[in-house]
Amino acid sequence: MARGGKIQIDFMAKATDKVSATMKKVNGSVKGAGKSAGAAAGKMGKLNVAMAAIAAAAVVAGKKLLDLANETAAYGDNVAKTSTRIGVSVEEFQRLDHALKISGSSMEQQKGSFIRLARVANDANSGLKKARDAFARIGVAVTDNEGRLKDQPQLLAEVADGFASMANGTEKTAIAAELFGRKGTDMLQFLNLGSEGIRKLGDEAVSLGAVMSGPAAKAA
Repeated sequence: MARGGKIQIDFMAKATDKVSATMKKVNGSVKGAGKSAGAAAGKMGKLNVAMAAIAAAAVVAGKKLLDLANETAAYGDNVAKTSTRIGVSVEEFQRLDHALKISGSSMEQQKGSFIRLARVANDANSGLKKARDAFARIGVAVTDNEGRLKDQPQLLAEVADGFASMANGTEKTAIAAELFGRKGTDMLQFLNLGSEGIRKLGDEAVSLGAVMSGPAAKAA
């Protein structure tokens, strides 16, 4: 073969090799880009799932906060209305409620008992013998030194001290039923605390943050 022909063949071979090498690089770049795109798509998919989970959690948290706000408002409204009916302050109502719950009852269960106590005290003040005798048996006068009917907190404190000083028995149970009605016997554990024990449990409720202020309850 002539020298010119060999040179041309060598040149064509080298050119072919260069083209092959270039194509391999191009193919490698394309494959790499494909893998990068796939990885990016995978990451975006995971990010979308995470964002959706966060959004769902935010909705649930928002609903729970709304439910809590509604429950707090309903509780405050109930406390404000019930405390007025039984003749105690909003704060005292919650203090008593804590003491009652520790004793196995609650203000919700016993609100009728407190209303009855006020009614029986009024009957005693009006001269009704049965009512006067019930208070006398535990050493409690329903009026103060000026002849005015004692308010509910003072009367309850003195009644509790009267029960705390009595031995357990049928007479104690009978007096509880007379003063507090059919649920009076459920009050005995609470009454046996005496005024000091009830006060301490009320202070505990305050320290635990379980007592809503009067203005806050009325605004609920």
